[in-house]
Amino acid sequence: MYVAGKNEGIANGYYDEASDSYEKNDFYWCNIYAGYADAYYSYASQEYRDAKAFFNKALEYATSNSTKQLAQLLLNLNELEAQISSEMHETNEYFASACYYYYTGNYDMGDAEIDEMNKHIKTHDELVPKENDLWSSIDALLENFS
Repeated sequence: MYVAGKNEGIANGYYDEASDSYEKNDFYWCNIYAGYADAYYSYASQEYRDAKAFFNKALEYATSNSTKQLAQLLLNLNELEAQISSEMHETNEYFASACYYYYTGNYDMGDAEIDEMNKHIKTHDELVPKENDLWSSIDALLENFS
């Protein structure tokens, strides 16, 4: 989870740079930054899937109901985080492509790619409240451990 979070943080930074470049109509750099963000979100998604497998295995070794609940919540969280990162991976894939098209003067294709990008942003935004709910459940469970 740590490695996934680190990759996601790096991806967020590149996404911010891509967004800033886009706002300045600097499509050359937007393409580059969105490409980097795409790669790092992909890395994060895979790391979250690896963490999910770890917590799936942890369920087999849990010795109490609380431990089982925590492992299940963390398993669910990592699955959701993988989906969220995957949506951002797709977002940036389309973002980079759109900026390439804009840079080369093909605004119709750039606009079409932005439309596809926005579909993934919408899905991402729909997943975030579920992520927050899982974190709240984890926090509540951990309070009972102390």
